[in-house]
Amino acid sequence: EEAFRATEWFFGIIFSVEICIRMVGWGPKRFPFDFWNWFDAGMVALWLLSETWFQSMDERIIRLARTARLFRLVRVIRMIHGFD
Repeated sequence: EEAFRATEWFFGIIFSVEICIRMVGWGPKRFPFDFWNWFDAGMVALWLLSETWFQSMDERIIRLARTARLFRLVRVIRMIHGFD
């Protein structure tokens, strides 16, 4: 269980850094207008809230939201195949 917890923290921090870099890189004029930026920011916010504020929140809901992030991966894979 400790390995899963450490992995969760590792990816949570990585995704948080990714959102921060994307905010700075895209700037305030472009960042808010992409759906996936909002989606990713929401997933990071849910993770952060689940780790700090909502310790008693139903974990199934949070896991479902994290699983929804896989849709982002599918979109990226489609874009990569489009470059071929």
